Amino acid sequence: MNFWKKGDQVLALGSGGAFLGVLAAGLPGAIIGGLVASIYAYLVTK
Repeated sequence: MNFWKKGDQVLALGSGGAFLGVLAAGLPGAIIGGLVASIYAYLVTK
């Protein structure tokens, strides 16, 4: 399965991770939270 078929789930989890990151630690938290959540979503979704 390629990236474009997983894109909606990756985008949803990435934006959620960025939102939680910005609440916890500001801009650096948003960047790190978004990246980590996006990578997690890409690896876990089937």
